[in-house]
Amino acid sequence: AIRDGSQVAVLDAATLAEGPRLSGFSNPGGIHVDPQGRYVAITNYGVPRLTVVGLPGGVQRHVPLPGVGGWGLAGSRDGSRLYVQGAGGWLAEVDPLLATTVRSIPATAAEGMLALTPDGARLY
Repeated sequence: AIRDGSQVAVLDAATLAEGPRLSGFSNPGGIHVDPQGRYVAITNYGVPRLTVVGLPGGVQRHVPLPGVGGWGLAGSRDGSRLYVQGAGGWLAEVDPLLATTVRSIPATAAEGMLALTPDGARLY
């Protein structure tokens, strides 16, 4: 998927042909696709929510986040947890299947991308 204004363009990985677009975002940022194929999660720069789009079907659920919007986004291998880093210095753990924030902490590190180790033990 590629962000384009307030939309996310979905591309066919084999041909790079554009398919349907997901819309309804406020400057989409980080994108994470569930390894199990159940959802796509998208952060919204400047808006304090994470959008979880159900697959198939495209039903959107919004998870409230602290601060003023999410930036970096990483997910667990089983798709049960997402980690969102946001503007204003925070890090949140989200349950995307229940569309809830599990916990959040202050995070003074620079805002940007996140990476989770394959075993889920470390977040960079």
